[in-house]
Amino acid sequence: MDEFMRAMPNHLARSSVYAPVARGRKRIHKGSVLVSRADAVMKFWGEQLDEGQADVWMQAVYEACRSPLGGPVIIKRAAFLRSIGRQTGNYEYNWLNRAMQALTFAMLVIEVRDKDGRPKLSVGKSRALHMIDGFDFDDEAEAYTLRIDPRWRPCLPIASSH
Repeated sequence: MDEFMRAMPNHLARSSVYAPVARGRKRIHKGSVLVSRADAVMKFWGEQLDEGQADVWMQAVYEACRSPLGGPVIIKRAAFLRSIGRQTGNYEYNWLNRAMQALTFAMLVIEVRDKDGRPKLSVGKSRALHMIDGFDFDDEAEAYTLRIDPRWRPCLPIASSH
């Protein structure tokens, strides 16, 4: 992908996992089946995610794809916010931290079938699949260390060399 592009798996983009939700109106899901394509069943646990959190996730995946998926990725929070078109300041830093928490808590089970109805992809059924596998924040460095579960690889448009 070009430097300015970000992507997410088609099954996520075509589902209701990220929604235009008004502040304060988010639902808490407990195994909810999301609206998705006919060939996929997606179950979701966690706070309803919004479009701003989609930006955070796509940028986190972009940053993570620069090294082996699943390994630690260090991101400076100010640069990260600027990369998604946000300002930097106390409000935005708190917003980013809340987004990281919501994405780390968010858990999915994704099952995709081919056109003949045979299983094509099943992720998260036997071991939790989180949007962000985990993160730590270093106050002194003003940086996050995060991890993206390598099981996202079959769903992501990333180079096979990573």
